[in-house]
Amino acid sequence: MENHGYEEAMKMESTIVVKLMKEIDYKNQKLLEMEHKYDETTTTVRKLVVGLTLAINRKDRSLLEMEQKLDESSITVRWLENEKEKLHEEHHKQLEKLKFMNSRLNHDMECLKKEFGQLAKELKDNKVHNELERQGFVDEIEKCHDSVVTVTA
Repeated sequence: MENHGYEEAMKMESTIVVKLMKEIDYKNQKLLEMEHKYDETTTTVRKLVVGLTLAINRKDRSLLEMEQKLDESSITVRWLENEKEKLHEEHHKQLEKLKFMNSRLNHDMECLKKEFGQLAKELKDNKVHNELERQGFVDEIEKCHDSVVTVTA
């Protein structure tokens, strides 16, 4: 009987060992599946990382291009603002020059107006004086003519 107990214990142990082996095989199969899924996930993650890295690099290049265009545009805007300021200053100087010239011309015109007024007055006075002299000469000529006519008659 002892043998039977021993056999029974061995059978039980053998059953336990078989169950444990099946359990180990099942767990190993699950582990292989998990490793396969892990490898697939790792590959997918690597592809995603590579894709995202490429996208980030493209965006970085695009950002650098935009920054360069912004810098160029800023330089152009500053240059245009400087040119605008120069033109404004030049326009202001020309306007001041024109105002000064206008003032001077107005002054000269007023002086000429006064001078022409004076000349017109002198001309009128001379005309009156000349008319009086002419009338005096006409009267004198008539007197001389009358005295010549009286002397010859």
